[in-house]
Amino acid sequence: MNLKKMFKQEKWRLKAILLLAFVVTIIPLIVYLREIPLNETLANYWTDEVNTDFFSFYKMFLLLMASFFLAIAFLAYSSKNGLKKTYYYLPIGVYSFFAIISSLLSSYTDAALLGFPDRYEGLLVLLAYMLLVVVAINVVRDKKSVKLILGGLLISATVLGIHGVLQFIGWDFFQTELGSRLILPSAYHDLVGELEFQFGENRTYSTMFNPNYVGSYGAMLVSLTLGIYLTSAKKKFSYLMGALTVLLFAYLIGSQSRAGMVGFIAGLAILALFLRNPLRNNWKKAAIIAVAFVIIFTSMEAYSIDDILSEIITPETEEGLVEETHDVPDVVDIRGDGNHLAIETEEVEINMVLEGTDLSFFDEDGEDLIINFNEEEGEITFLEEAYQDHSFILDFEQNLINWIYDDRNAVFHLTEDQFYMLGMNNNAYEVSEVESWGFEGREEMGSSRGYIWSRSLPLLSDTIVTGHGADTYAMYFPQEDVVGKFMHLGSSHRIVDKPHNLFLQQAINTGIISLLALLVLWGGYLLEGFKLYFKSDFESWQAKIGVAVMAAVTAYLVTGIFNDSVVSVAPVFWVLLGTGIGINLLARKAVN
Repeated sequence: MNLKKMFKQEKWRLKAILLLAFVVTIIPLIVYLREIPLNETLANYWTDEVNTDFFSFYKMFLLLMASFFLAIAFLAYSSKNGLKKTYYYLPIGVYSFFAIISSLLSSYTDAALLGFPDRYEGLLVLLAYMLLVVVAINVVRDKKSVKLILGGLLISATVLGIHGVLQFIGWDFFQTELGSRLILPSAYHDLVGELEFQFGENRTYSTMFNPNYVGSYGAMLVSLTLGIYLTSAKKKFSYLMGALTVLLFAYLIGSQSRAGMVGFIAGLAILALFLRNPLRNNWKKAAIIAVAFVIIFTSMEAYSIDDILSEIITPETEEGLVEETHDVPDVVDIRGDGNHLAIETEEVEINMVLEGTDLSFFDEDGEDLIINFNEEEGEITFLEEAYQDHSFILDFEQNLINWIYDDRNAVFHLTEDQFYMLGMNNNAYEVSEVESWGFEGREEMGSSRGYIWSRSLPLLSDTIVTGHGADTYAMYFPQEDVVGKFMHLGSSHRIVDKPHNLFLQQAINTGIISLLALLVLWGGYLLEGFKLYFKSDFESWQAKIGVAVMAAVTAYLVTGIFNDSVVSVAPVFWVLLGTGIGINLLARKAVN
């Protein structure tokens, strides 16, 4: 059926398909400055009263606009054609219900509705995701509809791939005069040529806000295009898909995202498992792409697979969330007890006792430490060699003492009977322990995800039925854990606004029941794919595209163990999921 005939007969279905194609094609490309004033509550959990956003707000806005028109088109279409019969509506409905209830009951309704600064993944966006799935399930009724959706996605992925690889080699379009003008409103054109996004040298951040999200997108798209390449029987199309797969693999490597690489390995495993028989007969095709991957991997000086897996298994500190490894002994603990503060490293312990206006220093045995006080600078240093990496600077006017240790520092507020430590937004917090579950001694696992997860897991005790509200995670993470942040995130001032785990994110924001609903949705789709394609001869287009989409969905979910949902990437995932379910329903119908 050509598009003209399709438009005449099923114009509302075509409109819905084109809107889905718009979502996966255009929304990931959007980068544009928007300054959003924050209310007092959100400003309290942010670094300023205004959020300067390039990567999320307009993606959110366009997604909601597209979803509005998509809902109209789908209602018009479904009123005449009805809905496909499938159990998938049940978990989608359960998730949507608990997302709504959690957000309406939230103490932070503004954030729950539109989202947290720099993220903007509030309730309206979550419901838009569910709409994408439902619409895709119903409008995917033939090969033409799949081609339109995936065709738009692959065009967008090509643009992103080229842009990302150029970023990796040091030519960032956004930092050129033309690129800066395109992403800056005219009122800010004085910044042209001065923009610089700090994500590390020669690292692809693309249009995704963060290289880790490039990993999520890259793993998903490489798995998809590789699956299409391996099952394509047409030579010219196969060459085209092979070239795109190599480009997107370079895009993924450029992100230097370990999560993305692990996700891609999961997608690759799905393809290897399902396509085991076709690849025996066409092993040259697989060999060619494998050689290309090795060349790309080596030439871009990426980490090896062993390094990626060992980073997950073995606790290590990585630039990005934690400062570089230091030449001095690690900090073991910082303890406060009234007017007594103890700073313990692997080699020494410094105890400070405040009595009135007198500050005394002792070692771990209670012996006086000999200090040198520079009254003009307010600086305290130690004469003993073991303590010479430590110094303190007193600010008598504000009752502050700044502890400097190598290139790290922490600021304490002094009162007559209490030590406080400055943290987020320079708020003063008691020096005390917060509740944590697991990961003791492994807090720096996966770029300090171990620390964030250990402080996030206790939050689940309050979200068994309903969550705290969409995108409200930052308000409930123990931001007062200044000691933990200093030791494992490199600074007590950091704001933790995401759990770096898709599953924890859902369980905390919308509740454990909502997460279970999503697990049923995802698990049901993957299980059905196993039943349909495990013994398939891959002669049908449903099987070929179905297993490629299944690999992409798997890759995204595995990256979700280490990354969050974000509006730059998630719309593509949800459209692919709905498309995959729609293809499975067609494949099951063909078998029956």
